[in-house]
Parts: sequence; structure tokens; C-alpha cells
Amino acid sequence: GWITRLYLPVFLRTWIFRFYIKVFACQAHEMFNEDLNSYRTISEFFRRKIKMDLRPIDRSSLLVSPCDGRVLTCGKVSRGLI
Repeated sequence: GWITRLYLPVFLRTWIFRFYIKVFACQAHEMFNEDLNSYRTISEFFRRKIKMDLRPIDRSSLLVSPCDGRVLTCGKVSRGLI
């Protein structure tokens, strides 16, 4: 949590984000803003915008997700826990 909100000095950003991209297999070519130095924290990079035409919304679907991801678990929610 808190480490993702730490301010990154400009001289470290490119190195850190290239490492992050490699470790987490990010699709860097999909980034709307490809300037790695513009992301001040890991959290900002994690929440980066992607190019608009890459994830069209399926208007015929009953449920859509605002992000890329996978459902890892499901079940009954009780007191905020599954």
C-alpha cells in the first residue's frame, strides 16, 4: 500500500517502471501516456490510462468491468469478506 504512493525521483522513474513493466508483463505499447517520467508514483503508473480504442465497451453485455483483470475468487460476501 504505502510504498506505491511514495514519490519517485525523476532519475529513477524510467528504471523502476521498466522493471515493473517486465516483472508484471505490462503492455507498454497500450499506454495513452508513454512518458514514464510523468508518473510520480507506482500508484499513478498502476492506474495509467490506456489508448481509447483498445478496450471497447461491449454494449450488449449485462456486466462490464472498468479495468483489465481476472476474477480470482467468488462466493458469498459476509461483513465485507468472501
